[in-house]
Amino acid sequence: MFYLKRKLKKIYQVGPRECWRIVSNRSLIHRFVQKNKQHALQKNAAINWQDFESKYVINCVQFFEQLKKNNLIFLNDYLKDITSNEILNTANNIVQNRWLLFNESIIFKSKDRWHTDFLLKKNDATDCVFDPDMYFNEIQIIAGKSDRHVKDVRVVWELNRLQMLVQLGQAFKLTGDEKFVDYFQELIIDWCNQNAYLLGVNWLCPMEVGIRAINLIIAFDYFKHAHIDNNFWQQYICLLYDHMNYLENTWEYYDGRTSNHYLSDLVGYFYLTWFFGDLHGMQKKQDWVVSEVLKEFEKQIQLDGTSYEGSTSYHVLVTELFYLFYLLCDQLHISLPQSFMQTLAKMFDFIDACNVNTKDMITIGDSDSGKVLYCGLPYRIVQQMKNRLDRHELQHFVDFGLSILKNRTWHVSLRHHVYNNRQPSGHFHNDVGSVTLAIDGIPILVDPGSYCYTASAKWRNFFRSVEQHNVMFFKGTEQADFDERLFALSLPEKKYIHYDDDKILKESHILYDNVGLTLNRELKIEEKALFIYDSLNESSKMNSDLVPVLNFVFSPKIVLQKEQDSWLIMYRNKVLCMLETELKFEQYNGWVSDVYGKKNDAICLRAKVPLTLKEQYVSCFRLPNSIV
Repeated sequence: MFYLKRKLKKIYQVGPRECWRIVSNRSLIHRFVQKNKQHALQKNAAINWQDFESKYVINCVQFFEQLKKNNLIFLNDYLKDITSNEILNTANNIVQNRWLLFNESIIFKSKDRWHTDFLLKKNDATDCVFDPDMYFNEIQIIAGKSDRHVKDVRVVWELNRLQMLVQLGQAFKLTGDEKFVDYFQELIIDWCNQNAYLLGVNWLCPMEVGIRAINLIIAFDYFKHAHIDNNFWQQYICLLYDHMNYLENTWEYYDGRTSNHYLSDLVGYFYLTWFFGDLHGMQKKQDWVVSEVLKEFEKQIQLDGTSYEGSTSYHVLVTELFYLFYLLCDQLHISLPQSFMQTLAKMFDFIDACNVNTKDMITIGDSDSGKVLYCGLPYRIVQQMKNRLDRHELQHFVDFGLSILKNRTWHVSLRHHVYNNRQPSGHFHNDVGSVTLAIDGIPILVDPGSYCYTASAKWRNFFRSVEQHNVMFFKGTEQADFDERLFALSLPEKKYIHYDDDKILKESHILYDNVGLTLNRELKIEEKALFIYDSLNESSKMNSDLVPVLNFVFSPKIVLQKEQDSWLIMYRNKVLCMLETELKFEQYNGWVSDVYGKKNDAICLRAKVPLTLKEQYVSCFRLPNSIV
């Protein structure tokens, strides 16, 4: 009954036109799945060069020569932040089968390397390999229930984005060394042999196919003039054509609330229409995908320039996708609306506001460390693309639900309750009222990240739970309840209330209305101190058995030292600030995940708060040169 009610609610929300589009798309996928199943299981579903030539009536030599003339002219500028030494060191490690996976160097010699959860394999797990011969539509990703003992498809997908091919291409361009060419060919041949078209988890998710296509196309741009046999390039081109055919028939348009998944499908497809631009009928496909990306831009990017998925990390991924779209449009002389360029600048503004230094940014909501290219969005690109207008220290991103104060000393953020039902809620956390804090570019109070998704429902929910954030909460009570859906939160709709004071941030929310309480938080920033005021109001009949708890989660690099009624907050033996409070905080061990798949030990503080209405509880973070 609950499932039926949820479906009926969705139908009502999206409307009849969207419902028809969703049904049509599902019908398209169904036909594609049924048509190709037997061929895929027999490993002959992929197109071959003879069929490709016959379908488009092309001359092999002329086609290759034209492909080699089509340059991605923006690559040198995009990737110039990486030094020659970094490129060569990384590429030499790759050639030795030592690759970076979520910032960890791992040796990838296994014959099952394209299907293995290597983070799980490190723990000597027996079941860490996905079946490479299962038809993609029949693969079920089953979430682990307790500790992380279940293989994680997200880890496998990270490797199969094939971002290392671009790094090899850069090294070849720098040196002309044939070892990079040889290894590039070895990887492609091995990948094709181990990933038959439509078999295995690497054909399960269209988003991954779209991102992989972009990396394959950019790698081609680097290696196209190398001494490589035409038979290899024929296989390579057929591989890219299979990626395009797959995307055309498996769009991730499941309801009106599209996400970074559908956007990745589209941008990957856009690059494929450029790559195959000389083929008959490709211009029509390109015109459609440009129009569709612009529609998604209008839908997914809010007026304040933020992604409507409620996550700073996914905002960066979406910005990278739209930036790659913009670069190729610019190369093709495709005119984009002025509103697109203005809002794109706002997207970079938001990233700049969230950056606490040139490398670190605050994490709000989910983070899976996802990028399109291995370099992501370099800091220089963010500075280059953002709006050049002078800004106030305090910025309110009213559609995202985040206020940020940023100056030379302080970086402070406050999360607000903002949500409407047209937004997907899968990457939101129970974090309303949460604070982040950095001083002199050093993160102090941080949000926890995600650690894992389907590998463990227990850890998935733990990292998005209210008690993992810098908030006042009630033990055992969530702001929004979890259910069997790991990628949804049933959040009530709410608009952000804007406060005009340029030194005070406020949030008041009724997410605990079911227990009869409203929580209020006010942040006051002075030159030498940050004051956090917390209080409770009765919103209906209050549950007097509740115990309010105030929680602070510190960056893993921070060390705490108790000093009578205060706490020294230290980084590399230097006191950054002092926490002054009348509450009796106790230290406990927690976790922070700054990279997907890993959880780092972190120190946390927690204090029980008297259940007293309207009384303010003050926590003061004071700079050391103002401590008396």
